[in-house]
Amino acid sequence: MVFGEINTWRNKAIFKPKFNNVLPGFLPALGLFTAYVIIETVMDSGKKDTHGDAKHDETKHH
Repeated sequence: MVFGEINTWRNKAIFKPKFNNVLPGFLPALGLFTAYVIIETVMDSGKKDTHGDAKHDETKHH
């Protein structure tokens, strides 16, 4: 091919991040954990804690 070596610069070590070799799967795991925390926070914010107040009031009367 005429342009056979046009992309050889991409294979040099300076352009390849070494972080992915040390901890493979860290970034996808971080993304999934972040999504879990956000979803859990949204789901918990919709719930009202009515039982906690009732238990607190019962302990005052006893």
